[in-house]
Amino acid sequence: MRKRIHFVHFVRKHLLPALIISCILASMSGCQKDQLLTGNTLSLYNSVDSVQFNEVFTTQLQPTQSVKIFNGSEQAVNVQELQLAGGKNSPFKINVNGQAGTEFSSLNLPKNDSFYVFVTVALPENNSDAPFEVKDSIIYNYGSKTGKIILQATGLNAFYLSGGTLSKDTTWTNKRPIVINGNLAIAQGATLNIEPGTKVYTKAGKGIQINGRLQALGTADSAGQILLTGSRLDIPYNNMPGSWQGLSFGPNSKNNRLQFVHIKNAVNAIADTSRPITGAHTGDESYLTLEGCVILQSSKEALLLRHTSAVLTNCLIYNSGIGIRAMGGTYHLQYVTMAGYSNDYIYHTDPLLYLADHHENGQADPLTLTATNCIITGDNDPLDELYLDNINDAFDLNFKNDLIKAAALPPLGHFTDCLLNADPAFTLIDNRRAEYDFQLLSISPAVAAGLPIAGITTDMAGRSRSASSPSMGCYEFKEAATE
Repeated sequence: MRKRIHFVHFVRKHLLPALIISCILASMSGCQKDQLLTGNTLSLYNSVDSVQFNEVFTTQLQPTQSVKIFNGSEQAVNVQELQLAGGKNSPFKINVNGQAGTEFSSLNLPKNDSFYVFVTVALPENNSDAPFEVKDSIIYNYGSKTGKIILQATGLNAFYLSGGTLSKDTTWTNKRPIVINGNLAIAQGATLNIEPGTKVYTKAGKGIQINGRLQALGTADSAGQILLTGSRLDIPYNNMPGSWQGLSFGPNSKNNRLQFVHIKNAVNAIADTSRPITGAHTGDESYLTLEGCVILQSSKEALLLRHTSAVLTNCLIYNSGIGIRAMGGTYHLQYVTMAGYSNDYIYHTDPLLYLADHHENGQADPLTLTATNCIITGDNDPLDELYLDNINDAFDLNFKNDLIKAAALPPLGHFTDCLLNADPAFTLIDNRRAEYDFQLLSISPAVAAGLPIAGITTDMAGRSRSASSPSMGCYEFKEAATE
């Protein structure tokens, strides 16, 4: 009996408190959601497997991209080490949770949580005229496992211009891209020549002022076409209207010629400084000639023209605020396609062809325009794509064999064999993806509906036009090749 009493006393004094403490600890351990795990039960995964900088100008720091590393485990995970494989000599730079560096350790990641790795790149200049590839990786270890993120960039060496004035004749070649980081002017009396295949990228808010003369002479083949656009190459900014100011021609600039030039994402792709009005412009002297040019996604006007003279042949103008705003002057449009569609980058709310017989200040300025074999159309059903802003009815307008979207043609002007409100049946209009092909399908009413024009025997792709019944617009219809 005495032994039984001693045993009960021993349990109450020593074992019971220990059991109570053990139960409490066990209960607490069941509530610890951030208990660190190690071994093969861990599971981390990346939001993407690689970070790609598609085209990167050397010496230019690029916008930051990011990767999220998620913890898919049921408990917290300790990332023992995360490092940039190339170390301090890598052109890539990383930042983990707000801290820059190349090596990081003991990163605790709670369950169902994640952390960011930010990545940018700055490539040093080298001797390559061709694009070159650069690679690195981010490697991280947790438990007995390893994660990896591939880093890739395509480097482009370029000729960099800080801006200023070109005071003598200058030629730009296609050896390397040309990047303009400040406003650039072509002095009066000087000519800027741009050779086929040259690509020119201009910084946001900057533009090119031509007080002298511009001769940008590309060729119809894709390798020979000239590109003028903004300097941001990363998505979505490479498709953003208004990414740079565009080309502006001074009041004394003349005999400017652009052939097979693509002008993309400007505020005004082409604008002129308002010329003094000394009477009706006769058009005897050529100020601006465009052949085979493509102008797209200008945030305001693709062409803003005031008391000047311009000739456009086999040109495509699409998805800009306004296609052409002309205030006084003399203009000839031949085989021009003008189209306006709304997508994620731009909304089509203004007429494509805006004609005024006066300047902004209301001063009268007669306007003469001929448009032959043109397509002027868009997706804004209530909108007339041809608009006349008239004060004195000082228009001399002649439209021949054109397809025009309008509820009714204006009473001012002559319209001969024009198609009103007809669907041109373009090959591809995909506003969701912002993808377009303005070549004509066989069912298009614009096929074989044009009027032959002396001296114009090819379309903007360099293909022969029909000598008797050419198609309207910048593309001649051609049957698809069959085997």
